[in-house]
Amino acid sequence: SGKPIQQVVSNKSIIGLPAAKLINENQSNPGAGILYLKSGSNNVIIRNLVFIGPGSYDIDGQDNLTADCTNLWVDHCEFQDGQDGNFDNKGKADNVTISWCKFTYLKAPKSGGSGGADDHSFSNLIGSGKNDFPADGHYSITFKNCYWGNGCKQRMPRARNAEIHILNCYYNTSESGSLAIGLGGGAKNSTCYVEGTDFAKVDKVFKEYISTDGGTVGIVFDHCRKGSMDFGTAVSKPTYSYTTIPLGKVEEFVANKSCGAGATLQGSSLGVISTSCKS
Repeated sequence: SGKPIQQVVSNKSIIGLPAAKLINENQSNPGAGILYLKSGSNNVIIRNLVFIGPGSYDIDGQDNLTADCTNLWVDHCEFQDGQDGNFDNKGKADNVTISWCKFTYLKAPKSGGSGGADDHSFSNLIGSGKNDFPADGHYSITFKNCYWGNGCKQRMPRARNAEIHILNCYYNTSESGSLAIGLGGGAKNSTCYVEGTDFAKVDKVFKEYISTDGGTVGIVFDHCRKGSMDFGTAVSKPTYSYTTIPLGKVEEFVANKSCGAGATLQGSSLGVISTSCKS
């Protein structure tokens, strides 16, 4: 109806059947945006949905998905053409896993917005400012097997007050001046452990924003293709259990159109999920 869904959502799974899409192409502010998990949201799973927005327009508007939610898993979703961003986490959001998701901008950006950027194809923001952080001080967020593709310009992700793990992700955006990871310290400082990730096509892998956000940052690149130099404070390898894809196989698995990143799952009306992959 030309406006976002804004709700406190708890203990819910939102699972899309094959080809399910959520669309809002309203480019006004307010009016843009698709789903906003408001403060107090907790224990939410979102899988196998395509989010389609109106295209980037820098008027400090809304994202395709905005999460102010603890204990969130977003899996096998595709985010296209968010007005302000594709998928942002802010407020008290914490303990978030974003897996097998694809981020793109397919519509031409609209210039002349009040924010000043003529191409605001900025995909994923973590923390809305240097004093925005969750209860424990750090946005603990994992990006696993995600794909930043056509049209993405910056914020893949851009974070403050964050503790991030980027694992087996794939970057293939041909945008001029594109920047993958941006880190500012903020009030609580930021760390990022980048592991087994393929920066196949992006102009710049990393930029620090200490001068604007304050605090300290630390980033480590562990077995990455075209990774940047490690920077700043020491960063420890995550201690939770996880499996990895060999770096040489990341593109093959993540960019697979049939069963890679994006809304590529098969599912029944009872919410039973399967994959079309044979292996």
